[in-house]
Amino acid sequence: MDRHAPFTPLAKEDVADIFGVTTRTIENWIEDEGMPAPACIGNRVFWHPDVFYAWLDHRLRIPKSDTRSARPVDAKPKRRIATGAAHDQLRHQNAKRLAAIEAGTPL
Repeated sequence: MDRHAPFTPLAKEDVADIFGVTTRTIENWIEDEGMPAPACIGNRVFWHPDVFYAWLDHRLRIPKSDTRSARPVDAKPKRRIATGAAHDQLRHQNAKRLAAIEAGTPL
């Protein structure tokens, strides 16, 4: 019989504590920085410690020549926050979408 060593899965709060950031920052890193996605169990998310620490080890070993950009080459660019006229246009579009959803009309 093959026995596995027991481990404690890492919750989002645990990962945030490791880095000293908020859980929202962890969510952003999952989306933008290529952090491995956690597994869902119920309505919570967890990382296997081996997966998380292997990613962290790899991430911290980026060669010095690449220190100018720690982001992966294929990472998505940061989203820009709309301001002024662009913000007003987005708000108008969202209001129209919401009205269509409430009316049951396809978008």
